Amino acid sequence: NAWRGYAWPELETYERRAATLGERLRLPEARCAASIALFATTYVQGHTTESHEWARQALTLSEQHPVLAAQAHLAVAGSGLSLGLLPLADVHFRLACDLAGESDSMPIGTRTEVHARAWQAHARWLLGDPAGALTASTRAVDHARRIEHPYSLTMALSYAALTSQLLNDVPALLRMTAELTELCGRYSFGYYQGWATILTGWAEGGAAGLRAARGGIEALEQEGSLARMTYWLWLVADLHRREGDAPAAAAALDAAIAFATEHDDRWWLPEILRVRAALDPLGGSRRLEQAAVLARSQSSKTLLDRCRADIGARTKI
Repeated sequence: NAWRGYAWPELETYERRAATLGERLRLPEARCAASIALFATTYVQGHTTESHEWARQALTLSEQHPVLAAQAHLAVAGSGLSLGLLPLADVHFRLACDLAGESDSMPIGTRTEVHARAWQAHARWLLGDPAGALTASTRAVDHARRIEHPYSLTMALSYAALTSQLLNDVPALLRMTAELTELCGRYSFGYYQGWATILTGWAEGGAAGLRAARGGIEALEQEGSLARMTYWLWLVADLHRREGDAPAAAAALDAAIAFATEHDDRWWLPEILRVRAALDPLGGSRRLEQAAVLARSQSSKTLLDRCRADIGARTKI
């Protein structure tokens, strides 16, 4: 997984075979571990709903094998976040952190507590707690450094770079992606280099930044890693908008909306709809209301506040 990426077809074959054998041989612990691995693979492949189903199965099976409970809670939390189930995700992230021992490791190779805290930062930001997001992100990176686990550190830096983008802390983002790129090069890690390339491109901006971001997206697509594609496309749209190319920005956002609909990748959809509405000053009110309704249904306070601010601005016109 570390070298080939979560979406590697041969890895999926091993995981599905393990799940089948676990069921056939009536080994619930083996089935649970395979379900956790399949949560990760199907999630990164962009099969969000299937990923959540594997996560829920793992959680049920972990009742008989508490040693895997933290990993199962992380699986439910991560897939739930992308589905827009933010309060549920936050609860399960907390449980994953509380239950994971320091040596608890996901089948995919990352330490469970590090992964849970790094990902929880995104839930905290969406729920309107930027300070909590920064704290969770920092703790994840610090933990990975303390245990000297390169792959967990690579993952934690990737999530921390994304958290820095959410917090609009460009210097921190660039520090994270610089170290992330060095780690991926040193250990030949796959997948997370794509994050670094896209986020660095967004931070640097301009034509070069746009080429980098698109190159990072293409690299992820080529390996079948489609998770968070709605967010990556939104970053590309933002680069186009900053360059004054509204039609290209709108096209990228439309692609993100289509992807979110097809893949049930909903966590960032309210923001995509909000920004798309801003590019349609005459007919954008309906789309803006749709964004607000969706953000409210997800309990996404941060994105709902942005929608309300835009609705207020339109009302004054």
